[in-house]
Amino acid sequence: MKGKKLKIIGLVQGVLYRSNIQNVARDLGLKGTVKNESDGSVTVEVWGEDEIMAKFFQTLQAGIGKERVDEIEISEVDKSKPPSDFFIK
Repeated sequence: MKGKKLKIIGLVQGVLYRSNIQNVARDLGLKGTVKNESDGSVTVEVWGEDEIMAKFFQTLQAGIGKERVDEIEISEVDKSKPPSDFFIK
């Protein structure tokens, strides 16, 4: 299981985006966390199989609510062990 860190930039706070991300991630069986950042972005750390992660990324880019995603920066997660579920921080 691989881990990725996503920084999602755009109109992503104050529009129930973290809750929507959590629902999509749980539906796909992914593990991880999502949190708001002080710069207005949202950070997601997510673990899963490549094929499922690709579907998750596509869903986030396409939109899952009232948010506007301008950019998603993807990097590797520093931690090797995922959480037991998908949580909002």
